[in-house]
Amino acid sequence: MIFNWTVWWIIITFMASSIPKIFSLKYFIHLVDQYDILPKYLALLYGVFLPFVEVLGAGLLLSNTTFFYGIIVLQIILLSFAYAVYHVISNNKILTCGCYGRFLDAKVDKFTLNKIITLFLLATLSLYLSTQYEVQYSLHYIGMGIFLTLLLLLSQWIWNFHQDALRILRYSGTGSD
Repeated sequence: MIFNWTVWWIIITFMASSIPKIFSLKYFIHLVDQYDILPKYLALLYGVFLPFVEVLGAGLLLSNTTFFYGIIVLQIILLSFAYAVYHVISNNKILTCGCYGRFLDAKVDKFTLNKIITLFLLATLSLYLSTQYEVQYSLHYIGMGIFLTLLLLLSQWIWNFHQDALRILRYSGTGSD
């Protein structure tokens, strides 16, 4: 049961992340370039292909025969995200992460890094459990994946709201550091 909840959470989370990026691809490419990690032409390639590779990785999880490859693809993506986010945080840059394209404006911060680490650990757990279980198509599992993804998006929205409120308080001089 935990295996299928986790797998469907990963699948739906990556779909919810990649589809908005595809619909706002120019915007996403611009955000990738702002990270200032890759040379401009590589940032362009990364920005163009990443959302489609996310869809591919999530799609590979749908079959037990390609599950391993899907997890590896997503883990590589998550490692690249973690490196980029860590780079931005350690250089005290303030950027929009582009995690959800224009759908949800999330900043690059420790919350983003923790979210990436959580997804990486879930992918690792799924990889381990895939030797004992198979992906099952059930409304129960898919529904739980949708619920957990919506919970993740809600927590991101609440975090954004909290950060914006703190910024307003600091700007108005009524907040404390």
